[in-house]
Amino acid sequence: MTARRLIACIMLPCYLVACMSWKTQEVSPQQVIAEEQPTKVRVTRTDGLMITVKEPAVSGDSIVGVCTRLTGPGGFEGVPIVCGQSVSIPLASVAKLEVSSPNTGASIGLIAGVLVVPAAGVLLAIALNIEN
Repeated sequence: MTARRLIACIMLPCYLVACMSWKTQEVSPQQVIAEEQPTKVRVTRTDGLMITVKEPAVSGDSIVGVCTRLTGPGGFEGVPIVCGQSVSIPLASVAKLEVSSPNTGASIGLIAGVLVVPAAGVLLAIALNIEN
């Protein structure tokens, strides 16, 4: 096996992780976190700030975890939120909760693209070689 093929085989699972999508939850944040135990959630607060929280849990009246991404206006009541640090989001300020889930269609498309396109190129090269 050549080094390029080995690297490609090692990198493929990394690309599959990118085939994720966010699904809005229709039930309460407490119920979602307790029942699904997601590894990551995206919380949209009532002020428009979107916070991605790793290893979320409900503690008292707040969602707690580690902030991994922020989008929108910053800070809550003068307290800045810093990515990579613990965050506590009051449940009363949660406008929407989304859970990261696999996107099967994108995964199939990626695998097909990675496998079918090179295979088609090889077959085309073989066909052109046979004609010459």
